[in-house]
This record gives sequence, C-alpha cells and structure tokens, in this order.
Amino acid sequence: MKKLPIGIQTFRKIREEDYVYVDKTKEA
Repeated sequence: MKKLPIGIQTFRKIREEDYVYVDKTKEA
C-alpha cells in the first residue's frame, strides 16, 4: 500500500465539493 497524502487530497476534495454545493445553493 502506497503512502499518499490522503489527508491533503481528501481535504482538497471536500473543499471543492463543498464549494460547488454552496455555489449551487446560491444559484437556487
């Protein structure tokens, strides 16, 4: 199993998804 900065990747993914979610909420 490779050691990857999963914490950073997960944090970035959550930020991106949360940004899209908030952006869609503003559009609605």
